[in-house]
Amino acid sequence: MAGKRAPKRLLDGNCPIVTFVLNAQGKRGCYMNRTVRAALASVVAMFFVAHAVAAEAAATQPSQDQVPSPSTSAAAQDAPPAEASTAPAVPNAAPPVTAATGSAAPSVSSEVAVIAYVKHTKPPLLVDSTPATAGFAMVGALAAIAAGHSIVVDNEIQDPSGDMAREIASAYAAAHGARVADGPVLDGHLWAAAKAESLAEKSTDARYVVDVEPPGMTLIYFTFDWTHFDLIFGTRARIIDTSNNRVISQARCFMRTEKSPDLLGHQQLLADRAAALKLLIIRKSEACVAKMKADLKL
Repeated sequence: MAGKRAPKRLLDGNCPIVTFVLNAQGKRGCYMNRTVRAALASVVAMFFVAHAVAAEAAATQPSQDQVPSPSTSAAAQDAPPAEASTAPAVPNAAPPVTAATGSAAPSVSSEVAVIAYVKHTKPPLLVDSTPATAGFAMVGALAAIAAGHSIVVDNEIQDPSGDMAREIASAYAAAHGARVADGPVLDGHLWAAAKAESLAEKSTDARYVVDVEPPGMTLIYFTFDWTHFDLIFGTRARIIDTSNNRVISQARCFMRTEKSPDLLGHQQLLADRAAALKLLIIRKSEACVAKMKADLKL
């Protein structure tokens, strides 16, 4: 009924994830608290990335427990059909050449498989979640994204995913007797993951492509400590077989905030062209690579 006061339960009740505050009109309302607002900023920033990841994961085979070696995978995929074995043998015939790699069958080939890696060319995505931006729900989330973009552009912060992909590619090559490509495969995706077939097409001579997606990064304060900040960091690594455009193995990492004596304040992280923030990104990316290499058994 118009003009009827809302039930007291809605005004004075208990809200587990929100906090009661007085609005501009002096009326009590239920608003999101700091934790939920900060989480919303990350959700908005990574929505499209997560959607693309989920769609691609559904279209690909489940990741394997063991990363296949280049020689083992090539042997399985390049073997001739069963009926071909009934053809008469030709004395002194040369080993068959595969269309995918241009090399002889693994048992007699001297070719070394090439492992390419992807470098993403766009500035990375950073959400700058401060007490000021976290106080305005959706508007605050958009402001946090805009502030993070300004930090990245003004301080020339680079996307670490290219270096991460090269390190994983090097470990994969060392483990399976392959070699890393001389230069990266360039890709301009940011909000959505690049399609496996697109990266395979760009890789030219490579048999496998390692892609580490641009990480989602959120610079954020602590619930009971608004003067110190840490970085939330998450991404996914994929190994793509260019012979069939399939993801043969993948690993994920998500680095949470962590209390430590060496935490810095917001201004300290951004001082000197964000030198401390850049070091923090490097530390998080290195820890992330270590975790994903372990998951990939490299």
